[in-house]
Amino acid sequence: PKVPVDAMVAIGFASTGADPLAVLPNVSLGYRPVQSLHIAAVAGRSYRAPAFDELYFSATGIRGNPDLDPEDTWNAGLDLEATLGPLSGTLSGYYQRLNESILFLPVSPYLVEAQNTGAIEAFGAEAALAATLGPVTLNGAFAWLDARFVEGGNLVPFKSAYTASLGARMALGRFTGYVTSLYRSPFTLDRFESRSEEWR
Repeated sequence: PKVPVDAMVAIGFASTGADPLAVLPNVSLGYRPVQSLHIAAVAGRSYRAPAFDELYFSATGIRGNPDLDPEDTWNAGLDLEATLGPLSGTLSGYYQRLNESILFLPVSPYLVEAQNTGAIEAFGAEAALAATLGPVTLNGAFAWLDARFVEGGNLVPFKSAYTASLGARMALGRFTGYVTSLYRSPFTLDRFESRSEEWR
């Protein structure tokens, strides 16, 4: 008989000039009480060295920064997956603590530069539902996010509090057609919330 519990433990290592040895633990624990339902809890650390463009890109009005430190993130989440006939759905919630992050942000009215932003805390939740009816699949998703700088409490730029999507896909032989729509609520354009963009 299948064991209804699954577990994973992984240890990774990363090394950069800013941190000679970063230890990256990751753990997950899952439980499947019935075949159509799976519950999982995850926690761990991720580490990302700056990309080449973030370090060295240079163009009119935008440039990289060769002095960037790597991104360093701790995260935890809880996921629920369920299926019921042609319906499938997921529901998840998560927390992230970015001890360091990298964003392209304005430093003057005429220049955007890659910058380390300092600590960020983010809370989020996501839900998705899909229905398969023969060759047609309908899907929808909704997400909520609250991401703020620890110092000052301002919102993180380019992060909408709410996003939603709807889509449909049809597969007929060798041909596949699809249509999708995406909504994003207003978001700030700089770390001081002095400039923002309306919903799109």
